[in-house]
Amino acid sequence: MLVNAAILIISAAVFFKRAVVVTEIQQAHVLLAPLLGASVASAVFALALICSGQSSTLTGALDEVLC
Repeated sequence: MLVNAAILIISAAVFFKRAVVVTEIQQAHVLLAPLLGASVASAVFALALICSGQSSTLTGALDEVLC
Protein backbone atom coordinates (compact mmCIF):
# COMPACT_ATOMS: atom_id res chain seq x y z
CA MET A 1 0.00 0.00 0.00
CA LEU A 2 2.81 2.41 0.84
CA VAL A 3 4.53 1.85 -2.51
CA ASN A 4 1.31 2.47 -4.43
CA ALA A 5 0.60 5.55 -2.33
CA ALA A 6 4.10 6.87 -3.02
CA ILE A 7 3.62 6.38 -6.77
CA LEU A 8 0.36 8.30 -6.66
CA ILE A 9 1.74 11.10 -4.51
CA ILE A 10 4.87 11.61 -6.63
CA SER A 11 2.91 11.48 -9.87
CA ALA A 12 0.32 13.88 -8.54
CA ALA A 13 3.01 16.28 -7.38
CA VAL A 14 4.81 16.25 -10.74
CA PHE A 15 1.69 16.49 -12.90
CA PHE A 16 -0.36 18.85 -10.71
CA LYS A 17 2.51 21.29 -10.39
CA ARG A 18 2.63 21.56 -14.18
CA ALA A 19 -1.18 21.38 -14.72
CA VAL A 20 -0.99 18.14 -16.74
CA VAL A 21 -4.09 15.91 -16.90
CA VAL A 22 -3.37 12.15 -16.95
CA THR A 23 -6.09 9.57 -17.63
CA GLU A 24 -4.08 6.35 -18.29
CA ILE A 25 -0.89 4.79 -16.92
CA GLN A 26 0.63 4.62 -20.43
CA GLN A 27 0.05 8.33 -20.77
CA ALA A 28 1.82 8.94 -17.45
CA HIS A 29 5.01 7.31 -18.67
CA VAL A 30 5.03 9.32 -21.89
CA LEU A 31 4.33 12.57 -20.05
CA LEU A 32 7.07 12.01 -17.45
CA ALA A 33 9.83 12.01 -20.08
CA PRO A 34 9.75 15.72 -20.93
CA LEU A 35 9.16 16.71 -17.30
CA LEU A 36 11.95 14.67 -15.69
CA GLY A 37 14.17 13.74 -18.64
CA ALA A 38 13.88 10.54 -20.68
CA SER A 39 16.37 8.41 -18.76
CA VAL A 40 15.19 9.51 -15.31
CA ALA A 41 11.52 9.10 -16.22
CA SER A 42 12.06 5.58 -17.54
CA ALA A 43 14.07 4.56 -14.50
CA VAL A 44 11.57 6.05 -12.04
CA PHE A 45 8.61 4.49 -13.83
CA ALA A 46 10.27 1.06 -14.04
CA LEU A 47 11.34 1.12 -10.41
CA ALA A 48 7.85 2.15 -9.30
CA LEU A 49 6.22 -0.67 -11.27
CA ILE A 50 8.69 -3.24 -9.93
CA CYS A 51 8.13 -2.09 -6.35
CA SER A 52 4.38 -2.13 -6.83
CA GLY A 53 4.48 -5.66 -8.21
CA GLN A 54 6.75 -6.88 -5.42
CA SER A 55 4.55 -5.39 -2.72
CA SER A 56 1.51 -7.02 -4.28
CA THR A 57 3.27 -10.38 -4.49
CA LEU A 58 4.48 -10.13 -0.90
CA THR A 59 0.98 -9.29 0.31
CA GLY A 60 -0.47 -12.30 -1.52
CA ALA A 61 2.23 -14.60 -0.22
CA LEU A 62 1.79 -13.46 3.37
CA ASP A 63 -1.97 -13.85 3.06
CA GLU A 64 -1.50 -17.49 1.98
CA VAL A 65 0.98 -18.21 4.77
CA LEU A 66 -1.08 -16.61 7.53
CA CYS A 67 -4.45 -18.08 6.54
